Formats: sequence, structure tokens, C-alpha cells
Amino acid sequence: MAKMRVYAKVDAWTVKELLDAITETPSDTKQITIPEFQRRLVWDKNKQEKLITSIKKGFPFGSLLLYEDIASGNQSGESKRFYKLIDGLQRTQALIKYTEEPNTFFHDENISPEFVDTIIQEFKLGGENAVVSTRRAIERWVKSVRGFTETDGWGTNGMVRSLIKDLLTNGSDDSDTFFMLLGRASNNNYLQEKIAEFLRDVREDADISGAEIPIIIYAGSAENLPTVFELLNSQGVALSRYEIFAAQWNHGREIIENEKIIDAIWGKYEALEAEGFTLDVTEQAPDNKARKKRVYSLFEYLFGFGQYLATEYKYLFKSIAPDRPSSAGFNLVSACCGLDVKDMGKLPKKIKDYKRSELEAKILETIKFINEILSPILSIKQKDRTNISIYHSEFQIISMIATAFQARYALRDLSETDDWKNQWSKLKQYIPMYYLYDILRDNWRGSGDAKLHEEIQNKRYLKTPPSQTQWKQVLENWFLDKQITLLHSKRYTRDQTPEILFLKYIYVHNLSVFDNGSNTYHIEHLVPVDRLTSIMGDKDMWPINAVSNLALLEAPENLKKGNKTFVEYILDRKKSGKITESQATSEEEEYVKRLICPPSILPEEINLNNFNNFLFDRLKILIDEFIKVWQNAIPADGEPK
Repeated sequence: MAKMRVYAKVDAWTVKELLDAITETPSDTKQITIPEFQRRLVWDKNKQEKLITSIKKGFPFGSLLLYEDIASGNQSGESKRFYKLIDGLQRTQALIKYTEEPNTFFHDENISPEFVDTIIQEFKLGGENAVVSTRRAIERWVKSVRGFTETDGWGTNGMVRSLIKDLLTNGSDDSDTFFMLLGRASNNNYLQEKIAEFLRDVREDADISGAEIPIIIYAGSAENLPTVFELLNSQGVALSRYEIFAAQWNHGREIIENEKIIDAIWGKYEALEAEGFTLDVTEQAPDNKARKKRVYSLFEYLFGFGQYLATEYKYLFKSIAPDRPSSAGFNLVSACCGLDVKDMGKLPKKIKDYKRSELEAKILETIKFINEILSPILSIKQKDRTNISIYHSEFQIISMIATAFQARYALRDLSETDDWKNQWSKLKQYIPMYYLYDILRDNWRGSGDAKLHEEIQNKRYLKTPPSQTQWKQVLENWFLDKQITLLHSKRYTRDQTPEILFLKYIYVHNLSVFDNGSNTYHIEHLVPVDRLTSIMGDKDMWPINAVSNLALLEAPENLKKGNKTFVEYILDRKKSGKITESQATSEEEEYVKRLICPPSILPEEINLNNFNNFLFDRLKILIDEFIKVWQNAIPADGEPK
């Protein structure tokens, strides 16, 4: 058997050669494709422009690394040489972007003062801002033209028309004045010549097709590619741990049965293709049928799994761009399988004896269980708001899911444990309490891998949650630390704040709106914001948005009662004869029930001292209501742990 040729050599290709090779049907003998373990597209416009500037000025910049696929070349029977782009995706994408729309990289520093003076003189412009406005008009027009052909709009006529419109006719291009000025400019040979020179200079400066790109070509075993990629990226722009796994987890491939996960994986590849790249994976699986039969690496699977979770369980997992690796899939599977997240590299070995589809089904069953526990609270949303509010950190929700998973399934073979039904019954009761408790106490803020593993190992969520006395202490401390100091000079309430979450816990069983399926609410200030701000000084800030000045209602009552409290609103209507005494009594009783606020605690005269006293009084009522609503989940004092 012939020994495989292994080498690494340095070469230089022109930009034109490189971009031709990256296309699906290159005209030359070189073809480049993108391996599946390449990282996502992350360069912004600023980084792209720096690369183009370096090329134009002849400055050195990083080389591209290509793998020469000699075996594919031999099998094809063609004279083509086949390469894979191992490193340089961002630079290549920047070059593609530039050649498609070179003028978007144009800046006014490329406009000479002499040319600006020519435009000012020939157009007879005046005023102290003539230079600035002329430069801006020139730059705007150049950037607006996609390329350098007449069909793109490039030429002296196009530029003249734009400058007249911008500088002389206040944006009009159909007036008699416009056409008169256009005629003069068209007959001005000197102006036409200077504009033609400028356009030629811009076009020549933009042409980088002949610039040389440093290329390192590696040939050897394809199995070494992920390792080469990992070593190459061990310095410089850091990869996330998940992108490193893209290089390491290139074996142990399996078919994926969940079509939504497959779709999520291909969302990344389609983002690359949209940028003009040819991918290995699309050649191997050109259609949906082939994609379903394809075998996927563990990295691809977890990448797609994380994206899938954010789509299917939007109240538990945050959404992420389709070409970025979501940490949720990686962290969740590792935690469920008993791994500390810092040891995630051992995951392929940990799950090699599991059937991946079985593991997935059981993790999803567990997520569904946790979602059913928390979604009655989390799915309540503010009226006319489309954004999903997520109050927890990723590690907090993963700790709950992984605890439930390990309570039900044995890690050795994924069989069900003998006591899992009893364990899940406890979790159903306890998890809502721990969820709120940890968020109010900021228990997961800044927490890393160690806390996640510790919580799961200790089976914390299976232990009796805080008692009534502990809850009162926690809520009072939270109010003193975070609420009474929540100073504002105007309305500022956001759905994703802990105070709204706390109110959801109280109102989830209180309002009919949550029984009729609409699941939406309006935030009501008991002492209206307009009333408070009218009393406050210009520079005063009061805790107007503290939790005890808020209620959740199914309709925006403030639209009716204005800056009055509900007691004042009812009293005014009774005095004016709009409602009877009995109607007033009935309305007040309904308001008290829905707002969870007895009239006696509302301040008659509003000043800062009275308002603060009201806040403390209502806090006690809210705490009592919370304990009443969740009495089955909150143990009484002295109840055994």
C-alpha cells in the first residue's frame, strides 16, 4: 500500500483565484469547500474593513489554511485539485462580501480635497458647510451604487444627477430647476472630465482581484483535520468550549430521528451558504431525504438540540441566532448524564452505551414535566407584549431538569428507578418554591459549573422547601434590599423583573383571566404614577414601582380611573350619582379582592412618609396572600424536614 503523502507548504493565491475556487462551479482547476466543523460567521463590518484596508495597503495579515483532499482528486478522474478551508472562514467571507458590494467599504477619506473644491466651484456652492455637505453627498452616492457598471448606476451621469439632487434641489429630481442644472452639468466638459477621473480612481482603488493571499496547504490523513483545527485555534481568537468540541467530536456519528433537530442543524449551514460558500455537508446531503439519512456528529446533534429546545420550550430556554452554538443542549445533556459541566469533554465516552434517541426522549419527557410545573406561572404575559420573559439563568433551569431526570432514570442504563413517581410528586410540589426563592435571593447570579453540579448531587429540590417563617424573612429582606430602594422618577416596570414574577405567583389563582385562557395582564399601580409624580419634586425619586404598589389586572383600569386610587374613583362616581350606594359597596369589594388591597391602608394624604408606610403595610398582605395561595407547598413552622 502506498504511503499517504503528508506535507505542509506555503503558497500565494490571488483574490480572484481564491474566490473562483470557493464557488460551486469554479472556472479554474481549484475547488474549495467548507468542512462541517468550521465555526460560525462572527466578523462584523469593522473587522471586514480592516482586512480590506490591509490588502489594499499591502500590509501583512493572517494566512488561510487549506487541506488538500488528494483522495477526492484521485477519485474524480479530473485535473482539479480539491481543498477544504480549515482556517480563514471569516477572511474569506469578508472578501466575498467586498467583491459583491465594494462600494459599501468606501469612505470619505478617499475623496481628495481638490475634487471636493472642483464640485463646489462648478456647482457654485456657498456657505461654511459646503465642504462637509459636498463630501457627504459624494460618499453617499458612491456607497449607494452596488458595482462599477452602467447597469449598477455607475457613471458620470448617475453621480451628477445625485449631486444636483442632494446639493442644489433639496431632494427633487423632477423639477424644471433640476433639469436645467443637469443640462448645464452635462455640457460642462471640465466637470465631466474631473468626475470621470474620480470614478476611475475609485474603481481602480477598489480592485483587489490581483492582490495575493498567503495560503498554507496541508495534506495528510483527513482524520487529523479536527486536531489541526483545534491546535491552530488554541491561540488568537478564542473558541468557545462548544466550538472546540466541534473539532474534537467528529466521530461516533448517528442518524437523528428528530426532524426538528435536523432542521436546526441545517439552519447553521444555510446561513453559511447564504454568504456564498460551498459546504461539504450540502454536497453529501443535497435534499431533505438525504439529510434525514445522514449520520451526524455529537457536536452537530447537541448544536441542533439546543436550538430545538429554545423553539419548543420558549419559557425555559433563551433563543439564539441559528448559526451560533446554544450552550443549553451541551450543558443539559452533560448534567442529565451526571457529568460536571467542566468535564464535558468526557461526554462522548459517557453516553457511548446509550441509544441517543432513547436518551433524547427521556430528557424531553423530563423537560416537559418541568415545563408543566412552571409554565402556568411563566406563560402569564403582559397585555400587548410579544417578548418572552425569562427570569432564571440557564444553569438554574438545567439543575431542575437534571435533578428530575436522575430521580427517574438510572444512569447506568436509563431504566426507571423504583421510587421515581414519589420523587416526581415531591418535585412537582417543591420546584415552584425553589424557583422563586432562588431568583429573589440571586442564588444563581454569576454561578458557574460547580454550583450546578453541587445542586444536582445534593438533590436539593427533593428536600423540603423553606417554611412560612423563612419565606416571610426572605421576602421582607428582599423588599428592604431591592424594593424600597427601587427609586424612580417615572413609570418604569418591566415584565421580566422579580417583582412581577412574585406577583404572578400570587395572582396565578386569583384572577379569572387566568382561567379563561387569555393569560394576559395589565400592571396596575395602586397609587397611580401620575399622582405620585405630580407631588414629587423635579429631582425626587420615590419607590413608585416597588412590588407592594403593583397589582396584576386583566384590564387596564387606569384608563378609567386616571390618577385616582380605586377608593377615590368609586367615591367620585357615587357622589356624582353615576352609581348607587349598593353598587359602590359591590365595586369596592370586587376591587379589594382583585387588587388584594384593603381601602384602609391607602394613604389619604400622599407624601413620602405615608407612601412608604402604605408600601410596608401592603407587603405584609402580599406575603400572607402568597403563603395562602401556596400553602400546600410551603411547610408550616416546625414541620419535619
